[in-house]
Amino acid sequence: MAFLLSPVAVLPNQQNKGVGQALLNYGLNVLRYKKIDLAITYGDPKYYCQVGFEQISEKIIRAPHPLSQPDGWLAQSLSVRPIVPSQGKTYCAEAFNDPAYW
Repeated sequence: MAFLLSPVAVLPNQQNKGVGQALLNYGLNVLRYKKIDLAITYGDPKYYCQVGFEQISEKIIRAPHPLSQPDGWLAQSLSVRPIVPSQGKTYCAEAFNDPAYW
């Protein structure tokens, strides 16, 4: 089972204080506690790779909508298992289901 961890946004006057990294780590720890195998996000690779995400292609996991920036499709294994190709259609929560976000 995989979960899409939404992109993180921090108010400009609070950036560079570790707030975003703390939010991401908290979310990833909750997913690990719930025995979720995989976290996926869509955003700046330089930022998300700092907490263990790695770039993947849609050959590995298909995005729910066409990606305007394919290099921002990222995943992280939350278990000892490696990221493996997944078959089938992916879905996201209604709040992220607008193609404009992708």
